[in-house]
Amino acid sequence: MRVLRLELTFSVLSIVPLAACGGSHADTSEHDGGGGGGSDTGLVPPTRHDTGTHGSGTGTGGSPDALVLPMKDAGVGEDGGSSDAALPMTDGAHQPQPQVVTAGGLVLTAPKVQPIVYASDPLAPDVEAMIQELASTATWAATTSEYGVGPLTVLPAISIAGTPPATLNDNGSPSPFTMNLAAQLSGASPAWGAADPSTIYAFLLPSGTNIESDGSCCTDYLGYHDEAVVGAVSVPYAIMCNCGVVTGYPLTALQWVTTTVSHELQEAATDPFPNSNPAYVQTDNNDLVWTFATGGEIADMCEFNSDSNYIPSGATYMVQRSWSNAAALAGTNPCLPVPPTGPFFNSMPVFSGLVTADFYGEPAQTRGVQVPVGASATVDLQLYSQAATSGPWTVSVYDLNYYTTGGPAANEVTLNQTTGTSGDVLQLTVKALSAAPNGGGFVVLSTLNGQQNISMGAVTN
Repeated sequence: MRVLRLELTFSVLSIVPLAACGGSHADTSEHDGGGGGGSDTGLVPPTRHDTGTHGSGTGTGGSPDALVLPMKDAGVGEDGGSSDAALPMTDGAHQPQPQVVTAGGLVLTAPKVQPIVYASDPLAPDVEAMIQELASTATWAATTSEYGVGPLTVLPAISIAGTPPATLNDNGSPSPFTMNLAAQLSGASPAWGAADPSTIYAFLLPSGTNIESDGSCCTDYLGYHDEAVVGAVSVPYAIMCNCGVVTGYPLTALQWVTTTVSHELQEAATDPFPNSNPAYVQTDNNDLVWTFATGGEIADMCEFNSDSNYIPSGATYMVQRSWSNAAALAGTNPCLPVPPTGPFFNSMPVFSGLVTADFYGEPAQTRGVQVPVGASATVDLQLYSQAATSGPWTVSVYDLNYYTTGGPAANEVTLNQTTGTSGDVLQLTVKALSAAPNGGGFVVLSTLNGQQNISMGAVTN
């Protein structure tokens, strides 16, 4: 979803390692600099920036203007423990992975996608083919069916002739962009057919065309999804920008676009009306730190992993992997589809109870640790794996604020050791440097053989 509260950046940062803390937001790649004694190296990649306050009205997803209140956990007991049977792991007990929960809104049970492209865009044919491939292969069902979303129907693309504008404006309520969208879908003979709330109107912007919407394409985000009011109905729409090649990353310009397309379509199907009737919009109460960090929709939850972009078996085009509640609850790799990089492993913080977090101006109970500014506390990291791994994995820890925004670290985080295997327990020391009112915490990266898995913990003062 559009994450106004974080306003993550597209720019490639060169992060200077900080002693005992570090990291900056990673959408699809590892981090520059060490954190918690780790040696994760890499660059800070672009982010996909989703639903917020613009266009058809005030957005959700925890934005300051329209608070999404914490919801009852899915599959997690009130005391923070699992409400299901023991997970099939090699280590024994550990805290469960998060669940993305619904606010009760509609999902698209019979989704259609209407590609809208510019005739002059050289990437348009490939993107149209990618959407067809997404609809016809196993990836769509694997990433959306457990949330009640049905098979995807791809409508013939609408091709816009002429030279595209240098800037499209999607700010305001309603915005010029959504007013134009409504004009194309209403009237006696609507140019694009009658407005259909089951159709995702997917706009592919060519290189050189910017959209202003709580920031700018290719400066602040790669794409987003939202809804537009057309007469008496709302329709979901998505924006995908073409930002070219990012220096230092292996993805082509087309791959940056196709991964953004898959991200936004998956989220638009599972949360099509994020302003008026939000659905799968955030994590369970026990794991609100994930909502703080990622935005909390199903594709947001996997975009931080260095291995989040993947060409599935039998496919031609690259997609971004997406969160599966079922896999998370089973203790297996929650980001689908799963590359063949070995058994799933992770390093989970173990908390003894709940703390009160500031959920954008509202108190919320969540798993975490309370550390007054200037004081320190120790948190256990429980290492576990689905099966025996080829060796120990590397564990790195980053302050949440530094990791997600590149801003000052609110916490200094250190580990007693930086590698381990299933059954090991590492000691994480958290020293609070300053108050972090919204979403203070830490991010744990576990890396081995090209596979990277993430966990998070909340820190309150």
